Amino acid sequence: CARYLPGIISGKTICALDVTEPGASSDLNRLTTSARRDGEHWILNGRKTFITNANIADLFFVLAKSDAGARGTKGFSLFLVERAFAGFSNGTKIEKTGWHASDTGELLFDDCRVPSANLIGLPGQGSYQVLAGLEHERICMAAERPSVQRLL
Repeated sequence: CARYLPGIISGKTICALDVTEPGASSDLNRLTTSARRDGEHWILNGRKTFITNANIADLFFVLAKSDAGARGTKGFSLFLVERAFAGFSNGTKIEKTGWHASDTGELLFDDCRVPSANLIGLPGQGSYQVLAGLEHERICMAAERPSVQRLL
């Protein structure tokens, strides 16, 4: 995964975080996008929605259930998916009433083959990685809101 860092750091590689799903929002207990091991690859199946940069990103950080028997936040893995991977495609571009500068859309995974080297961290630890990043992001966003700034 380190081979992606120069493009990400320089801003040449556009990324997207893919958690939200139709009918589940970002509730980890209801996410259905799955990942199963197949030799030196993982096979992803499912659908993501309301993804920022869905139609313009080069690289996607995809959270998928890799252990069907695990409960709660356990059993999810995080994968780096390139736009060119077989089985990956865009769904509907979501037209919004506001914030037009932010591209938003759906992503489809139909037997998408992801090399094992594109697993981030350990299998089953993906939700913890995503939640750690979201906690930081939400604190930063809250600090930007005028109502919160008045309290500081």
